[in-house]
Amino acid sequence: MRYVNQNYIIMNKTLFLWIALFVFLSAEINAQTTLLVNENFNASSLPANWYTYNMGDTACNGQNWTFGDSHVPSASSGYDFSTNAAIFNDDAYGNTGNHNKSILYYGIIGSGNGIDLTTYQGLVTLSYDYAIYVGSHNSTLTLAIYDNSSGTSNSVWVPVFTYNANATITHEEVNLRYIVDYLIAAGHGIDRSNVSFGFIYDDGNAAWAWGAGVDNVKVEAYLPPANDSCSNATDITGQLSSTNVYTANNVDARGATNNGGFIATCPDGIDNGMNDGVWYSFNANFTGTITVSVQPDPDYDPQVAVFQGTSCANLTCVGTIDDGGDGTTETLTVDITSGNKYYINVGFYSYTYDNVEGTFNISVNSTAGISDQVISGLDIYPNPVKNILQVKALSAIDEINIYNLTGQLIGHFQPESEQVQLNTQVWRKGSYIVKVSTDNQTGVYHIVKE
Repeated sequence: MRYVNQNYIIMNKTLFLWIALFVFLSAEINAQTTLLVNENFNASSLPANWYTYNMGDTACNGQNWTFGDSHVPSASSGYDFSTNAAIFNDDAYGNTGNHNKSILYYGIIGSGNGIDLTTYQGLVTLSYDYAIYVGSHNSTLTLAIYDNSSGTSNSVWVPVFTYNANATITHEEVNLRYIVDYLIAAGHGIDRSNVSFGFIYDDGNAAWAWGAGVDNVKVEAYLPPANDSCSNATDITGQLSSTNVYTANNVDARGATNNGGFIATCPDGIDNGMNDGVWYSFNANFTGTITVSVQPDPDYDPQVAVFQGTSCANLTCVGTIDDGGDGTTETLTVDITSGNKYYINVGFYSYTYDNVEGTFNISVNSTAGISDQVISGLDIYPNPVKNILQVKALSAIDEINIYNLTGQLIGHFQPESEQVQLNTQVWRKGSYIVKVSTDNQTGVYHIVKE
């Protein structure tokens, strides 16, 4: 899926958003959506809540969009729709020399019959089929959003995407929520609770042009997934306990919300955090490692973070990763300690822009470490440790070996005393295995370095 290509051009003091903003659904994914607009223009008259008006010369007032036909005038085949569509047939009006420019739009301007986006924080798409035959003229077909900042008497339609080349029947799907949010941020007077959009045909003031058509217009709002918030995280404890792995394919996070803000708990070295995406949680019944692997769709760039905490209100960062771009698999391995609760978040990488999440496959693989073996009367503390690890035994300590969770020996001591202080300042944060031999016994202890 490709969501946005942020390429904006200022032209004649009018903001033209030459944005592809395609959302190609390359695979069918069972997302929950609400259908806000669904119009196939099969009837022979203007559908309910759709309107047209002339934007060109007053002499062209009678020249408008028509219904009940599938024919797009052209000099070659392949431009006609298979069923009725909304058609502007400039060719039918002849060589008048007048400027034909007309809009077909959804929602009554200045009323509440447009699209209410305030209820939906996730992905809202506008999809449609279009065809246009330009020939040797400068005619265009433009998707536009209504700007009410000057009042209804001076209405402004902000061009979003303009087609100015021959195109047979083509399907487009754009991120309507992103377009509206961007235009509002750019200073346009667009009401999120009453959004009107339209299609403008302009013959380029040519004496003779051809025409265009629009069909199968849909606006769909993607509903938030069940694990949209940390408090509703998907509990994967059972799968990790029984099989040491959790997997889920085609996870659809396109309706995920930012839940009132960004996550600043896990900065990645590039910025201060990430989007609040979808959540998973588990209670660790072992000490060891987990590896989280997220394979996103080709145009989704996620960040992955793992947190530890007793609840969503007191999370601390265990680790995060955002190494690749769109479509790149992100893999994060972190240490975990038995008895702790952990949370996993998969969200858009940005801490500045609340962009829409995508679809992805996720796997969480766990590797349990060696179980603790305790020697009676031996104390090893504090755990977790920051700077100095104390080891006290009832008799002389013969040997201490320290391993990381990959099994690599990182420290070896033969103190021959009952009490030892180990400097841990040079240890990296994570989990370690400390083996202590004394009085013909060997104890195994898991230590966490903060």
